[in-house]
Amino acid sequence: GLAGAPLADAESFLVVVASFKNADAAQGVREQLVDQMHPAFVRDDGPWHVVLIGPFGTRVEADATLDQLDRARFVDARVTQSN
Repeated sequence: GLAGAPLADAESFLVVVASFKNADAAQGVREQLVDQMHPAFVRDDGPWHVVLIGPFGTRVEADATLDQLDRARFVDARVTQSN
């Protein structure tokens, strides 16, 4: 079970890059991020297509990736914890 696992393995972090109502727009951003060597993917959340990067084992790694993003373009980008 998970009882003996180190705490770091029990949680992970994702960078939420942007959300789009248009699936093609979301995939386009994902492809650009993958081209920049980010482990990006799209998750559908109701009407939204959310572009995410991760998972990362530590918040430090997630924050470092967040810092690499174009914050002028992705104004709502943030780090979230995913269990």
